[in-house]
Amino acid sequence: MKKLNFILILSLLLSLVYSGYCQSGWLPPVYFPPGKLLCDTTPWKLVLLDNFNGDSINRDLWYTFNTNNWGDHDDWAESRIEVYGGNKTIVKDENVQVSDGTVKLKMKQETTSWKCNSCPGTPQTRNYTSGYIGSKMRFNNGAKVETRLRMPIFEDAWNTCWFWALNDVNEIDFAESWSNNGMPSWPYIGKHKPHNNYNLHSWRPRWDTNGYFPKDIDISNRYPNQDWSDWIGHTRFRYEDWHKYTCEWDTASVTIYLDDVLINKFWKYYRDVQVQVYDPYTGAKISRKMREAATCTLPPGDWQITKGYPWNSENSVSKLIFSVAATKTNKLHNTSGPVDLGAMEIDYVRMYQRHPEEDGHTELSYDTAGALIINGPGNLCGSTIYSISNTYAGGTWSSSNNAVVFVDAPEENSKRVERNPNSSLTTTTLYYTFNPGGDLNASPVTAAKLITVGQVPERIFTTRVSNLFTGQQNFNLWVNPNPTGTSYSWKIWYGRSGPEHYFESEGQHVTTPAIDHDGLGLYFLKWELLLTKPCGPKVISGSKENTSGEGPYLSDAASFMSGDSLTFNLEARFETEMQWKAYRQSIEDNLSTAFITDIGDTFAITQLLNKISVQQLEPWLFFEDSAAATLATQLTLTGNPALHAKMYAGIPLYPAPVKLSDKFKLRLPALATLLRSAAFIPAEMKPEREQ
Repeated sequence: MKKLNFILILSLLLSLVYSGYCQSGWLPPVYFPPGKLLCDTTPWKLVLLDNFNGDSINRDLWYTFNTNNWGDHDDWAESRIEVYGGNKTIVKDENVQVSDGTVKLKMKQETTSWKCNSCPGTPQTRNYTSGYIGSKMRFNNGAKVETRLRMPIFEDAWNTCWFWALNDVNEIDFAESWSNNGMPSWPYIGKHKPHNNYNLHSWRPRWDTNGYFPKDIDISNRYPNQDWSDWIGHTRFRYEDWHKYTCEWDTASVTIYLDDVLINKFWKYYRDVQVQVYDPYTGAKISRKMREAATCTLPPGDWQITKGYPWNSENSVSKLIFSVAATKTNKLHNTSGPVDLGAMEIDYVRMYQRHPEEDGHTELSYDTAGALIINGPGNLCGSTIYSISNTYAGGTWSSSNNAVVFVDAPEENSKRVERNPNSSLTTTTLYYTFNPGGDLNASPVTAAKLITVGQVPERIFTTRVSNLFTGQQNFNLWVNPNPTGTSYSWKIWYGRSGPEHYFESEGQHVTTPAIDHDGLGLYFLKWELLLTKPCGPKVISGSKENTSGEGPYLSDAASFMSGDSLTFNLEARFETEMQWKAYRQSIEDNLSTAFITDIGDTFAITQLLNKISVQQLEPWLFFEDSAAATLATQLTLTGNPALHAKMYAGIPLYPAPVKLSDKFKLRLPALATLLRSAAFIPAEMKPEREQ
C-alpha cells in the first residue's frame, strides 16, 4: 500500500511539473552541459540566385500563387484569395512583371472575382489584386537570404518578405511594412506612421504533436530610425527607397542586417538577470531585469527558450515569400477602372545554406571575391574616387541604398562618389558588377565595399520631462543619426532659472539627474557636444531657456525647432501618479525583454535604458494647442502595451527536439505516456482550430 501511495504521489508531482509548462504556454528550459557549442561556423553556400533578367518570372524558381502543401497548382481555396490572414486581395499572375533587371509585384485597385476549379460555390469578389512569388525551393535546415528591394507606401498597404514553414509553426518576417493610414503630415506627432518591422513568430502546433501546447507568440521589432524623433527630424527610415536586407536563420540565432550593417541578433536561449541602473529621479542605483543571451559558448546549466522564437527546427520545410497586399475591403479610389497603387520592386534574391546537401540542394557557382576588389577609403568624407582593376572594366556601379550618388570619373573602371544631400543615411555598400563576355544569363562577378558616409548633418533633440506629481524635472538629450564609429561627449548646464547644475556624460543618448520643479514651467538648458567622427571631430552647442512657462505649440514649428531644422526642443508632461507609473512601467517592461551579451557592459545598458526612456515619451509630449489630442494619444497608447516600441538588443532555435532539464526529465515511460494522453488535457487547453 505504501509503495502504491508513493507511486501516486510521484505521479501527481510529475504531472504538476509537466502541467506547469503546459499552462505557461511555452517550452521548458534546456540543459546545456559544460563545453557546449551552439553555433555552426560552416561557410554559407549559394543555392538560389535570381537577378530577374529577361521579361518574365523564372517559373523553375518561383510560384506566383500560394502553394503550401497542395502541390504545384492553384486548384485549392486559398491559393489566390486571401492567401494569408488579413490579405484582402486576389493574387494574379499578371501582377508579377519582370523588366529592366527587376521584378515588380504590383498592387492594383480593380474589382476581380475568382474561385478554384474544384471549389464549390460561386466565385468570390475582391476590390484589389496583388503580386506574389514563393520559392519552389524549400529550406529545412536554416538559410540565409540577401535581397535588394523597395516597398510602396499607400493607405492600408502591407508588404511582406518572409520565411513560412509549411507545418504552420515557424515564421520569420525579415521585412514587413505597414502604412494603415498612408503617409501622414509633418510633424507626425501622435499620428499612425508607416513602419517597417522584422519579426519572429512561433505559431501554436497541432495539439497532438507537442505536449507543451505553446501558444501563438511573436517578437516584433522595428528597423532603426523609426522613432518619433526620427520622423519629426526628417531622419526616418525610408523603406520606399532601395535597401539591401539580409536575414541569417541558423542553429542558435536569427540575425538581421540592413545595408550590410548588423541590426539585431536574436539568440534562441537566455536567462533572466538583474542589472544595476541609475535612476535619475532618486539619484540611486536600482535593480532591473534583463535577459542574458546564450551566445555561441555559454556556461552550463538551464537556459530558457525565448518566447516567440521559431522553436520547431525539425521538418519546418520553410519557403521564401515576397508579397504585397491591402488590408482594407472597400475601394480607396472612387472609380470603376483599375488604379495602380504601387509595387514592391526586387533587384535580386540570393539564398544560401550551410549544409545544402541535407535538403537535397546543390551549391551554385558565384564569384564574389577573387581579384575583383573596390579600391577606396572606408569613410566617405567628401567627393571620392573608387576604382577596380582594369581587367574588369565595363561593369556597372550601384549602391545598396540612396546614401550616395555616382559621378562620372576620368577612367572607365572608376566612379566618383559623393554624399546624397537629400539622404540622412550614414552607411551604404558600393557594388561593382561585371558580366563575363557580356552574357546577362551568366553568373556575374561582383565586388562589394561597405562605407560610412560622413558629413551628414546631425539633429540635436532635447526633452524637458516635467513631473508635476512629484515636483521634479529633468532633461533627455540625444543626437540623430548615429554614424558608425562616432563617439559623443556632452557638457550640460541646466536649472530652473539659470545654469544651477552641471552634468557630463557620454553616448548618443544622455539623461540628466532630476531637479525640483518650480511649478511654473520655467527652465534653463545649455549644452556642448563633442562628436569624434571618422571624418574628424566636430563641436555642436546650443541652449534653450523657457522664461514664459509656456510649452511649445504644435502649429508653430518655430516654438520647438530651430531655423535650420537641426535642433528640436520639446517637452513631456506628467500630471498624475497614474500617468507617471504608466510611463515608468513601459520603460521597465521594455528593458526586461531586452537582451544583452555582456551583463558587465554598464555603458551599453545605460545607453539602452536612455533610448527606451526617449522612445516611450511620445504619448506624453506636451503642446499648448493640442492638449486634447495629446490626452487621446496617451489613453490609446498606454492602454495597449503592444503599441509601445519594443527593444530586443540581441535575442535567442535549437536544439530540437526540445528536452526537459535533467532534474525534470520523466523517468517512467508509462507515466510520460499517461501524462501526454488526451485524458489529462484540461478542456480549456484543447485546440480551438480544426485538425
